[in-house]
Amino acid sequence: METLRILTEDMEETANLLKEALDKEKYILQIGIDKTKARIQRFEQQYSATLAQILDQKQKIDHGDLSEWEGEIEILQRLMKKAKNLEKIEICV
Repeated sequence: METLRILTEDMEETANLLKEALDKEKYILQIGIDKTKARIQRFEQQYSATLAQILDQKQKIDHGDLSEWEGEIEILQRLMKKAKNLEKIEICV
């Protein structure tokens, strides 16, 4: 694990500010994850399959839906990666 060094005059206050900022970012990311999962689930309900199943079976799908669905999956992957990285941050005082 790598270390980030921060110089400050008030270590305790700075640590609290950083913890609050990280908690807020985690909360915002979770909202984004939940909304993105809901959009993906609507597509899965509409087509009664996952995108992988549709592509594997070469089922017909609206090109607009396909682009949007793929985009939502990509967004979800990015959000989840950010959330995972945030969970690994440890503030040591």
